[in-house]
Amino acid sequence: MYTESEWKVIFNNIESNSINLFHAKDVVDVYKDKNTRFKIKIIDSNYSINAKVYRSGESEYTIEMFGGLVIALYNLSTDAMDKFPHMFKNYDKNDAETKEYLRQYLFYAWFDFIAFHEWSHALCGHLILGEGKSLWTEFRVHSNQDKLSCYASMRLEAEADSYATKFVLARFIDILPSLRQMATKDQVETDYYIDHLFIYFVLFDFFGTLIDPKKDSKVESTHPEPFHRSFIFASFTMGVFKDIKGISPLSVPEVNDIISKATLAHYVLSEKMSGDDFFIKMMSAAAFMGTVDDTLATLNIKDYRICKTQKL
Repeated sequence: MYTESEWKVIFNNIESNSINLFHAKDVVDVYKDKNTRFKIKIIDSNYSINAKVYRSGESEYTIEMFGGLVIALYNLSTDAMDKFPHMFKNYDKNDAETKEYLRQYLFYAWFDFIAFHEWSHALCGHLILGEGKSLWTEFRVHSNQDKLSCYASMRLEAEADSYATKFVLARFIDILPSLRQMATKDQVETDYYIDHLFIYFVLFDFFGTLIDPKKDSKVESTHPEPFHRSFIFASFTMGVFKDIKGISPLSVPEVNDIISKATLAHYVLSEKMSGDDFFIKMMSAAAFMGTVDDTLATLNIKDYRICKTQKL
């Protein structure tokens, strides 16, 4: 385990590496208003597990990641490949260089998703419903957010997930050539997409187990349950592959096959969910997605959006 001073160095490096996170052209072109600025700060003085986004100036937003959350992600990236052997199965994980590359890939994939999720709250106009009409905090309900029902909050979180899904997909396409070079000859093209889904299934499950070290208790959350988040992520990821340059078009049966293989391998084979429970979860997740648009319409926040409209 690193010392506090060593963690501060790591935090500074991560913060420096994230400077370009919102400037990648493939990401900016998706939704970003060119006049809106974002920046990321890691709060190394706060070891709670949390993240938030707030308006910090005219057309400027700041995303804060608390030190405890970053450490939790870092530790998860260290343990994940041993804990989830179905992930990256066609890579030589006995090679130290390959394993370290994949560990860093995992960490930044998760860090990026959280950052993009926070960004999406601002882009989608959710801050008007948050604390002081300018702040959205994850994992807990505070102040003005108390006025939102848990039902409504979960659907706002689902919308933020749907936008973040497309942003991290753009990042995945950037790194795909490197992954192709490192994989063994047993890796087929669809395996890269299945691994991409696995990575975030693990993250969503992890969110469901988070412990706040300051309270020694489970972190409060108004997010959809992990399986619902995985379902949304898989559906949106595979739904936009047809629009990405440099990727072979996938047929509807191919898309469904990738989603089925990924969800079954993770939840049934790895997490030991029964077939009946898996079917019930799938039906519940589909029903949940069907309630999001109507809920968003009742909140009347479209005038506060700073991005293109997207239906869930």
